[in-house]
Amino acid sequence: MRATPAPVPAADLPDADRASLKALASRIDPLDAGAQNNLGVVYFHRGLLEDAIQRFQSALELDPHLVVARRNLEIAYSRSGHYDRRIAALTERIRRDPDDRGARHELARVHLALQRYDAAAAELQALLGPGDGDDAAVLVDLAHAEQARGHVRAAREWLERACAAPPPLAEAHRRLGSLLHGDGDAEGAAAHLARAAELAPQDPEVHAALAFALGDLGRHDEAKRATRRSLELASPTGRPSGMLALGAEAQVPEPAGADEEHGSASAALAHFNLGLAFRRRGGHLEALREFRLALEEGDDPTLVLPAIALQHLLHGDHEAGLELYDQLVVDQPEVAAIWNERGVVLHQLGRFEEALASYRQAARRDPRHAESRSNRGVALAQLGRDREAMEPTISLTRSASWNQSVATSKT
Repeated sequence: MRATPAPVPAADLPDADRASLKALASRIDPLDAGAQNNLGVVYFHRGLLEDAIQRFQSALELDPHLVVARRNLEIAYSRSGHYDRRIAALTERIRRDPDDRGARHELARVHLALQRYDAAAAELQALLGPGDGDDAAVLVDLAHAEQARGHVRAAREWLERACAAPPPLAEAHRRLGSLLHGDGDAEGAAAHLARAAELAPQDPEVHAALAFALGDLGRHDEAKRATRRSLELASPTGRPSGMLALGAEAQVPEPAGADEEHGSASAALAHFNLGLAFRRRGGHLEALREFRLALEEGDDPTLVLPAIALQHLLHGDHEAGLELYDQLVVDQPEVAAIWNERGVVLHQLGRFEEALASYRQAARRDPRHAESRSNRGVALAQLGRDREAMEPTISLTRSASWNQSVATSKT
């Protein structure tokens, strides 16, 4: 994986370039979280850190489960000095009023974001004074800090208290369910994950984790339903967009085969669905094994091979993934999504000109393919070719079908 490149200082940008870059904001759909994230990446790389932060925040307001945007926001915060300023302000608030619980909890969360787990735990422990009732949100954050420090038993105890404290929090049950599953208690894990799914029915990760626990219990029909629900919720189109990331945790595209063009994953795709579940739990070798078994069972290779390509990429083996995408665009040359996803891989490798060529192929196959137009505009802007990025053909908006799917999927 590539390290995060340093942004160009905004002061080095000519006024005309700065104006052109900011004008890109008027060309994106304000309700498209992926486009907001991608524009934030453009701003970050051109040194417009405050504008980048605003775009990442907008993306998260539209889709709170957009992990790539959250990670991008944390990186932009760190580069802009936001966290240093926030720590100073919160510390001063606590100095003036040691009983300011809100300031202390926010300070703990800043430490968590910076992976300063000892400092976070200390602030959170201070919120658990004698006579205070349990605050479920504080307990969940304390469990997070303890688990990150390797204190798994303590994390489990805090989560058990959080699950018993009002108000009920889906995150408490999700984290406890995951811990129990890791300890081999699939029955307890399934119970807590089912409760988390009741409290957060639109969270795809909860349904994915529940599917995995149910599969371990042999409740395969329920596991398949939970997997299918997770896939439906992963994005309004049933698959995440090929969004861009700033850090080593760069998100790469989900396989094109998971969308409607190739047919949604069905209950018959047992190994394929299990491979997706292993992927979400970080089981690289297990996921590859299941995807390969899916091929041996005769599952559609146009669905499974992109999943294998993605698995290589998630494991950091970009070249192996790219090799598969190179073959896929030969085998399925008319599928715009595959050309776009190949472009995202090249983009993440820093091979911008080749990425642009792949995005152009996607647009040629499907002129309405919004993601490839968005990604092409991002690549052009990162290359400093702002005038081309502003051309009418480079639109950072989603397609009409995407709009319709959002309207029907939101509750």
